[in-house]
Amino acid sequence: MIMGLKFPNRVGLAAGLDKNAEYITPLAKLGFGFIEVGLSHPEVSQEIVNQDLLG
Repeated sequence: MIMGLKFPNRVGLAAGLDKNAEYITPLAKLGFGFIEVGLSHPEVSQEIVNQDLLG
């Protein structure tokens, strides 16, 4: 339990894999204790924009 939240297990999926939050349900079925979706940056940086355009 962390900050009053109980997680099913300690293994989670970090933000960045599903940047557009399109696969929440399929990822949830894989058994992760938590899933972060979208980007985890408070500000858009040019480096991130370039990576998204190239990759």
